[in-house]
Amino acid sequence: MSVLKIFILSFFLFVSGAWSGENPYVLFRDIEQGMVELDMNVGDNLVKIERTRADIKLLFDRFNKFNDEFSLDLMEQVDRDEVLRGLQLTIMHRSVKTYLSLSAKIQTLASQTGITSEKVLKEYLKSDDAHKNRLAMSWIGLQLDNIEHFLGTYRKFFTNKKLRILMNSEDKSYEIKANQLKDFTSLLVSRGTEKNLLKSFERIEDFRGDLSVPAHLILSRTISMQIKDKVLKDTRKELKKNYGKDRWYKTGRFLLHHASGLFGNSAGAIKFRRGYLDKNQQLNSEILSELKPLDMITEKTPFILTDKFIPGNFGHNAIWLGTKEQLIDMGMWDHPSIKKLQPMIEIGYSIIETDRSGTHMKNIEKFMNVDDFAIMRLEGVTENREYFEEVYKVAIAQLGKTYDFNFDVETTDKLVCSELLYQSFGDVAWPTEKYLGRVTISPDNVASLILYANTPMDLQYYIKGQKDRSVLYKTEDDLANDLGFVKDEERSTLDEPFYKQPFKKCVDMLREGKKRKVCYTDYRSFEYKSPSFLLGIQ
Repeated sequence: MSVLKIFILSFFLFVSGAWSGENPYVLFRDIEQGMVELDMNVGDNLVKIERTRADIKLLFDRFNKFNDEFSLDLMEQVDRDEVLRGLQLTIMHRSVKTYLSLSAKIQTLASQTGITSEKVLKEYLKSDDAHKNRLAMSWIGLQLDNIEHFLGTYRKFFTNKKLRILMNSEDKSYEIKANQLKDFTSLLVSRGTEKNLLKSFERIEDFRGDLSVPAHLILSRTISMQIKDKVLKDTRKELKKNYGKDRWYKTGRFLLHHASGLFGNSAGAIKFRRGYLDKNQQLNSEILSELKPLDMITEKTPFILTDKFIPGNFGHNAIWLGTKEQLIDMGMWDHPSIKKLQPMIEIGYSIIETDRSGTHMKNIEKFMNVDDFAIMRLEGVTENREYFEEVYKVAIAQLGKTYDFNFDVETTDKLVCSELLYQSFGDVAWPTEKYLGRVTISPDNVASLILYANTPMDLQYYIKGQKDRSVLYKTEDDLANDLGFVKDEERSTLDEPFYKQPFKKCVDMLREGKKRKVCYTDYRSFEYKSPSFLLGIQ
């Protein structure tokens, strides 16, 4: 079976639910639809309140079952010090959004009881009106539901520093505000919540007759007994301690981001000339004929000062979304992800990119102020409908995000150009590097994937502009040379080239009874391996 077929099959197995857990895309879609169909306009009708509560519970049970397995996989991967892939980060943030949305539904339903404050709750519990007593117990039950979901599902996430910080980061793609999860969960386990519930338990213990049954159901719940045993107090202390530790980490990131941003913005404004490929209409037409939807593009601008500080050959990445005609041919023109961009695409803005000004759209004419330009293609990317729809959805969701001057590939509140690809093509095992305690991905990391054995990535087009405005067409061997690779002549065939990367290797050797360091050039080859989490087999 070809690498391409294996790659597509891997994703198909993942999205079709053939792995050990539920297909998250189907899960999120079903839960979103389920929330739309919930009857939230129930008034103080107890039957309707409990019916909607049961419907929410079904959605939450399904969500929690998925999240239990997903969180375990994430924590095991973090413990192994492995980088989290774009697909995992996307699912994690969609999970946070889903959790907050379901929890908000519970709170909305609780408000239908008419209880809006501690004072009203106390009045309802002390009332001689049995209906108000039952409404109060229904309200208590809903609060317990929310606490139970947090302690059962998200508390374990919060014990892991990396995941706790990532989940509490802003992500405009899913309308998640910074610390939104922290603020909500802190309220759930607050002293006020604990005090309120304990007093309520005391009051309903005295209920008799028909009220004794629902009272018993509340008091006998595991979560009620845990609250009596100070589980909220313990969780509150745990969270406070962890958040205190996070404060220093966030302060460091804040200072680094702004210091790096100040330098990057200053250096980026310094340009020595125009690009050698700029304003070449004939060349632009040729490039447009080569580009296909979801092609990745990379370029080099050595005349901009910031490029001098970017390691390697290339300096920027972007994604080609496609022209109106191409998207119509694919049946994507009226897709919800594309529809809002139709006016921009119709006037030629078919490139999505992230630069110092943020994530936005651009046309080919403005993009081509460069010296070098290449098109990379993930073979078969448009052959699976579910797959390319997800790529579009994630890519377009990044619009409006600001630049990540921390260059951290695992954070999604901000992006650099290569991180846009990392998130959009989230199931690809992109090469990454560790630098100053964080994982980064550079344009050269992206392009180097073409040179891996069994790679799903192909080089489609590669040109270099000359000072005299002529154009040099380059090959995959040229790309290897530009990225510091050499051809492996022993392994290469006419049909399939192989490449290796030279590096300096030093060993200690004994010579004449003395230990000496001897250095020589060695070579390493790279082979593409699909991330195991695609199939749920960590």
